Amino acid sequence: MQQPSSGKPSVYVRLPLDVAAALDAASRLADVSRAGWVRKRIVEALPPSEGSSLALSRSPPRRSVTFPPADLVEVAKLAGNVARANGALVQMTKALRESSHPAHLAAEDVLADLRSTQEDLLGVVTGLRRQLDV
Repeated sequence: MQQPSSGKPSVYVRLPLDVAAALDAASRLADVSRAGWVRKRIVEALPPSEGSSLALSRSPPRRSVTFPPADLVEVAKLAGNVARANGALVQMTKALRESSHPAHLAAEDVLADLRSTQEDLLGVVTGLRRQLDV
């Protein structure tokens, strides 16, 4: 049993897809989270402990699923691609510097521009998320 940061013990299980789909349907029907539905069934299946009965407080209602707008998704993808290019360029610049290649200084300039672009894109993504409450 794992002890997460919330301080409450947790049990993690893997489920076949058909069982997971049935669990989703049952929890949706009961208007509780999957975890809340499973907790209730566990308590129902366990014998009462000596001198007390097992009880749970009501789980909060299931959260609605929201998908970010397509524009935000595309800008986030672009930011991810720029970050990957930045990582590759860092490695290339390091190799050029270590080999004393004359293109090293030009690569450093491009790296600075790419880092700036990456920061700008992160700002755009953060701003869009704030505006859209995503």
